Formats: sequence, C-alpha cells, structure tokens
Amino acid sequence: MNHRSSLLSLAVVGLCTAVAQTPFEYADQRTHNTHYTDIIDQAVGWTVCGHAGMENGVYDYGFVTHFGALGDILWTTNVDAFTGPNGFPSSLAKAGTDHVLATGMVDGCDTGPFDQSFLMSIAIDGSIEWQQVYGVNGTHDIAVSPNGLIALLGYDATLIASAYGDSLTSWSNGATDRIQLQWEGDTALLVSSSAMVERRSASGLLLGSADLLPGTVSMLRTDSNVLALAQTGSLLVLEQNLSSFDTLDLGTEFPNGALIQDGVYVWAVGGDHAARLDPALDEGPIVALDPGNEFPDPFFTAHALDGQGYFGTTATLFFNSRTTGILRTVGTSGDHVLHPINVSATIASIDSAWFTGTDVPYFPHASVSVRIANQGTETVQRLFLNTRYNYGICSAPGITGIYDGLDLLPGEDTVITGIHPFLLYGTLSVLHQEFCIAALSPNDLYDRDMSDNLACDTLHLILGVNELMNAGLGISIPNPFTDHLDLHFPFPTSEELRVRMFDTSGRSITEALVPKSVTSFSLQTGSIADGAFLFRIEGTRSSFTRALVHTAP
Repeated sequence: MNHRSSLLSLAVVGLCTAVAQTPFEYADQRTHNTHYTDIIDQAVGWTVCGHAGMENGVYDYGFVTHFGALGDILWTTNVDAFTGPNGFPSSLAKAGTDHVLATGMVDGCDTGPFDQSFLMSIAIDGSIEWQQVYGVNGTHDIAVSPNGLIALLGYDATLIASAYGDSLTSWSNGATDRIQLQWEGDTALLVSSSAMVERRSASGLLLGSADLLPGTVSMLRTDSNVLALAQTGSLLVLEQNLSSFDTLDLGTEFPNGALIQDGVYVWAVGGDHAARLDPALDEGPIVALDPGNEFPDPFFTAHALDGQGYFGTTATLFFNSRTTGILRTVGTSGDHVLHPINVSATIASIDSAWFTGTDVPYFPHASVSVRIANQGTETVQRLFLNTRYNYGICSAPGITGIYDGLDLLPGEDTVITGIHPFLLYGTLSVLHQEFCIAALSPNDLYDRDMSDNLACDTLHLILGVNELMNAGLGISIPNPFTDHLDLHFPFPTSEELRVRMFDTSGRSITEALVPKSVTSFSLQTGSIADGAFLFRIEGTRSSFTRALVHTAP
C-alpha cells in the first residue's frame, strides 16, 4: 500500500531490559473447567485473568495470575470471597506501574444477583488493595485515564469511577452492545461497538459519533487518527473529529482481532497471526503466532505486546467437555518454542469399588489405577489427572489430581494408583457407571495429540458392609475389632475369597483365603497396636476395602 503522507504520529516507547524475555507456553488445567479471558504486559511479565470450576460443581471462581518473563507463576489471586458469589474477571488494565485493575461480572449461579459487576485493584505482589461492586451488568472492558479515572464498559451501561473505585457517574449504553473503550486524555472517552464509535465526555455527554465497518473488533486512538479493525481485515482510518479518511485492506482476516500500539508501529493481531503497520499504515512483516500450526484455528483470543518485542496471547481450548487456559509468547521476529509433548492414558485396573451411606441415597466410590505412557520426545515430570461428571448445580463437578516428580522418559510408561473417579450417587439402580479420566497438562504444556489421553471404562459397583446389611445381602464385620475378625456371610461363599489387613502405611499385617461354600470365617490378626487399619476382601468379580479400628480385648 502507498499513501501520500504519514498518517500516524506515535511516541517512541523505550524498551525495558531489566529481565531478558524468552518464548514460553503454559497450559492451565487446574480443574476440568479453566478459561482465560484477558492478558496485559506488566513488570517484565504477563498478567492474565479468567475463571475455573469448583470441583464440587457449585459455582466457578475467578482468578488473576501473574507470570514472570520466563513463564513461571509469581502469584495468583482468587476472586471468590468479597462478593459472596464469585466474580468472573474478563478485562485487565494497568494502573500505574505497580498494580493492576480487574473487572468482570458477579456470578449469580442459580440464585442471583445477575446484574452486578466488580472492580478490584491488585498490587504487583498479588495482594488485594481494594474492591468494589456495582449495579452494572457484565463489565467486559476497562480503561484508565492519565489522572487515574477508571471507565468500565458493561452490557447495559458505562460507569466512571475514581482511582479508588468510587462510583462517580454512569450512563446507559442503549440497545447496542459496546465492545471497547479508550480515554482521550482525562476528559473524553471513545466507546465503540461492532458498528459505531461515540466520543463522550467523562460525564457521559455525547460529543460526536461515526459509523464503523460491519464486524469491527478493535479500536485504537493514536495521536493523529482513530483506527478501527474489522474481522474481515479492513482497517477504517478516521480523523480526530471522527470523519472518515481512508479504508485499507490488510489482506487477511483478524478473528478476535486487536490493534496494539508499539512505538512508531501499530500491530493488527488476530487469531493466529499479527501484521505490523508503519506510520504511513503500509503493511510490514506478518508474524505467525502459531508457526507450527499446532493449535486449532482461530485459536488465540486475547493479545498483548511487551516492551521487549514479544506478543503474549491467551486462549481457551475445549477438549472432551474440558477446557484449558493457554498462554503463549511469540517474538515479533517470529521466535517461538515447539513442544513435541504427548502422553496417553489407559485404565490399568479397577482396584476396588464400594458404597458409603447407611440409607438411600448411596454414595459410590472407586479406586482406579491409570497407565500413563510418554509418547513424545520430552521427559514428563508433572501431570494432571481429571475426572468429571455432567451434572452439577452451577457447573460440572469433577476431581483433579496433580502428580509431580514422574520422571517419565520418552517411550516409558508408569501406573498411577489410588485415583478416585467422580461418580453419580443415587440408589441401587446405579451399580454400573461409565467413567473417564483425562491426562492433562503434561509439564504444564498443551498436549499436541489429544486423541489418546482420555481413559474410559465401566465400573461395576458392589455394596459396602453397612449397605449390604441394609439390602439384606451382606457380610457382617465387627468394627471396632479385637484380636480377630469374625466374618459372617448371608449365603455360602460361591468362590474362594482373599482377605487382607494393612496398616495405614500400606504394610501387610495378615492375609488368608476364605474357602468356598462357607458362611463364616475368623481372620486372626495377632498382636497389633490399637489404631486404624484397612481390611480388604477380593474375589474374581468384586472387591471392597473398608477402614476398621483395632482396640485391645
């Protein structure tokens, strides 16, 4: 593209060189339901926000996490206490050099409130400085003026607050959803939707407006112009008074697009690439944010650019009813890291299954072993294993275990024991349940081949001792016991059974075989100390484990 004169007048920004930046990646799968929503560069690092599911399926919780330049987590602040319900942060902004502002909607779950938003100030060490709640629905963008005034963009209103979060004024957004706002000094504000931009005073007075191209996804005010990027790749250039100046075609689409100022340049970023524009808006190099085509397209949804020439990009990836928050950095020169990471998961064995509860509903439990194989080329040290269930109160419930120090070399496998899948409670009619366990975030990275890291099986439940007695089917076991256990079966045993006793460290105390066709058996436990022990009985088709207490006779 050739233009008659320079369109942009941009201040040159000095580079921060305190800590060398390197490309990195991080896959956040702390639970089965983790979303990343925004990112900013801050203090030679990156701050991201999002929300994650509670494992019990009641509410989600919001978080703000700060990563260092090398990808290490420096702090995480949860947004789950001050409002009663939890907050879902959706937008971040820097306020000065030493703290960050986070805003988003308050999660009303199934009881409300459904039309409130929060704002919180977090110091660079992760501590909460102050926090406020407003009667504005779904704040999703935030901007800070030079003197510290805070503008919050909600679905139904725009709100202006002081530097400490005190509400000063607000005005209705009307029927059009607004997507972005930006201060012009301390007294005027640009507010855009996907089809128009308004200039308003800090008190909400309409000062001017202009139509934008359909599908506008980002707006940027420079010293000379107002730029608006459409998802189609068209760039509308407006004069300061919002009159139209030019329309440019960047030659590619920009889903989830953003315009970012970088010294004398402007970057148009979206999906999986970024295009650099010089002061005359001539297009320079295009940087691939996914050079190896490793992720679904379009992938990245939030973008930032630091002072050292690195993009920080975040996304939320969906896999088998689970979501992952992804953070990746790529240099403006295209430097990046590849991670040929790949693990597979299969059910090695169902070690035991049982019920607890002495009356309906019964609560099923199981202990499962999972075989993990390293199919990639990097040693796997850390892994998440997750089970989930589809039905919860306000989100899907699940259980996530974190396993460190695996030292699993390429081509090797290992068996992880003692995994308890999330199961549906109910009555005696739910004795057969399918469950799945997902292997997630090997080495805190996104698994490049997700086709083999979900292990599924069907669990055939038996009832524990108390429940068997209630159902008129069961074994009688004394608890506490003394120097022996007298087992009584309601019917002659149909097979030989193995019974064993362990202490809490897993050391075998005693074991024996119960013959076939008997209705009682006495297990001699010998001279053992008082305390808790585990009793286990196994057959070819069923088994269960029960905690028992020994007391002196």
